[in-house]
Amino acid sequence: MLNNRITINSLLVNDHLSVLLSNHSQSNSNYTAKEYDVLGNYYLHQHDMENAINSYTESLSINLNNFGFTHSKTAKSYYNLAHTYFVAQKLKEALPLYEKALEIREKVFGIGDEKSVEVYHALAHLYFAKKNLKKASLYYRKTLHIYLNLFGEYHLQTAEAYYDLGYFYFSSGEFEHALPLFTSASKIKEKLLDANHLSLAKNYHKLGICHYYLFEYQEAYNYLNKTVIIKKSLLNHKNSSLRTAIVNLKEVEKILKKETKLTLWKKLLNTLLNYFSKLL
Repeated sequence: MLNNRITINSLLVNDHLSVLLSNHSQSNSNYTAKEYDVLGNYYLHQHDMENAINSYTESLSINLNNFGFTHSKTAKSYYNLAHTYFVAQKLKEALPLYEKALEIREKVFGIGDEKSVEVYHALAHLYFAKKNLKKASLYYRKTLHIYLNLFGEYHLQTAEAYYDLGYFYFSSGEFEHALPLFTSASKIKEKLLDANHLSLAKNYHKLGICHYYLFEYQEAYNYLNKTVIIKKSLLNHKNSSLRTAIVNLKEVEKILKKETKLTLWKKLLNTLLNYFSKLL
């Protein structure tokens, strides 16, 4: 019964979207802000950035006119438009729109609210893309701190915040700082997700690479092996992320084999030295 309802609702949404798209192509602009949001979301997923930006701009204009600046709907319009510019890699245009969305949400919901932290998270990604690492770090840390306060340790939002801060350090080559953050993210996901989940594989892969660059090859092997096992069970054998993980695993296997041979030679040398020292 539930599946039938979902199918009917999906058909209604699709029919509504078809009507909106048909009218939009005829330059009919008598839409509500919500209808422009539907169009904006559609165009965004179609990677038609120009029409997505135009649709979200219309939505913002209507909400400003109807509700004024300090309203949650206006903040959502600023956020949607900022996100679209960000996806279009127009970071300069996205930044002031995110800042306006944040200004409103902090006034309406408060600094520690989930709506506000959504913008902190977006700003962290934006500053990271702009290579402003100081501000990126600030917003990633702020995001993690608030998610811990809102949801506690064992929540997927908290896990992703740990992962994002870890990835920030990982991308900067600070593997010793990234490692404990990826570890925290993995521990949470191991409790909340299926053992065969791709999100866990993503974490394990990063942990494996961190251990590799810290010269901890056995730990690197263990995590990369877990990554390959999960990805092989879920992905096509031609998948690029699976193939990368396999290449990484084979590289670590080579190093471990060399280390094993070197260890054996060292043991043999020590045995011979002990033997000859007794003779003398």
